[in-house]
Amino acid sequence: MKLIHWMSRYEIEKVLLSRLQRFLTKHETYPEPPYWFWEGELDGYSEGDSFCEACIKTIMPDAKYGDNYTGGSAYESDGSCVCDKCSELLQYTLTDYGVNSELEHFLENPLEKSDLENTFTCYALARMAYGVSNKSQIRDFIRIFRFVLTKKP
Repeated sequence: MKLIHWMSRYEIEKVLLSRLQRFLTKHETYPEPPYWFWEGELDGYSEGDSFCEACIKTIMPDAKYGDNYTGGSAYESDGSCVCDKCSELLQYTLTDYGVNSELEHFLENPLEKSDLENTFTCYALARMAYGVSNKSQIRDFIRIFRFVLTKKP
């Protein structure tokens, strides 16, 4: 006699989440990491501002890593991270608050299928996909895609 294993709703949702993570990882962009100045105010920017390395060099041409600035790896954020000078997307991960904020945004502003062709949107969605940590967040994340995947052309 063959036993059939029925998956719970949560197990199915975890499988869907895993597949969405793989899809987004294949389609996302790979932005550079953020950098920060060690010093206080500099040309109107402060220590808490994030920059791409090119803008660090523009603001302070003779800046040396470790002496004047640091960074080079993603950090946890409550939202997306962009260069405070040129607005280029930078690497980040999301806090739990950030995951909830992004989920709320995408639930209120439904995705279109064409959004999944945008590497920057896929990066933002991937940050959420890897940041969800409970059943409610996983269900909301899948709801974002259910609307796109079931929409008639």
